[in-house]
Amino acid sequence: MSRKNPSTQIDSATATALYQTEKAKRAPKAKATKATPAPEATPDAPKAEKAQQKGGETILRTGRMSARDLPCLCGCGNPTHTKDARFLSGHDAKLRKVILLQGAEATPEIIRPFFARGEEIAGLLISEDGGVTDTKPQASR
Repeated sequence: MSRKNPSTQIDSATATALYQTEKAKRAPKAKATKATPAPEATPDAPKAEKAQQKGGETILRTGRMSARDLPCLCGCGNPTHTKDARFLSGHDAKLRKVILLQGAEATPEIIRPFFARGEEIAGLLISEDGGVTDTKPQASR
């Protein structure tokens, strides 16, 4: 308050109102958040739906089968760390060991469509007649 000019003084209610309006003007505006599209609205949804109708296989552009939203392919049933991962850490070696020791009949149900398409999984190929081919070179000791 200034003592020199009493006409410039205002009461406390008016001062509070002025303060509130100035505060509202300087307040940061709320940022608009991007809405994530619903799973049905994604462009890949119709493709995945068609693939499910054809037999449940989704083929990527690379020609490999997709393991999206599948559990670990070793047969343990645990979810993977990312949606597109095929195995949990170390479980590909676990599957490889089981198949090499027990043969092709020891493959879990979940991985059989991958082998049926002729894909290499964990360094192994399984032919239609049940033969196991090891594609990884053995380390010499």
